[in-house]
Amino acid sequence: MQIVKGQLLADVCHHRALLVYLPPSYDKSTSRFPVMYVHDGGDLFDPAFSTALDVIEDKFAEGKIPELILVGI
Repeated sequence: MQIVKGQLLADVCHHRALLVYLPPSYDKSTSRFPVMYVHDGGDLFDPAFSTALDVIEDKFAEGKIPELILVGI
């Protein structure tokens, strides 16, 4: 089981299930974050189906990509 450093939130908007990932520094930051919409319901980054968040969070830590918000729709 992978340990996610950021936060995963499940929600419903207009009868559509959403999975939202907030990066590790989201709660402590006053910065704005880019948002990436993933059209697979979030399966790409849901730890139940993928290890992609491990890779993404490693890239954040290495400074290779900026922290961002992921929204699975």
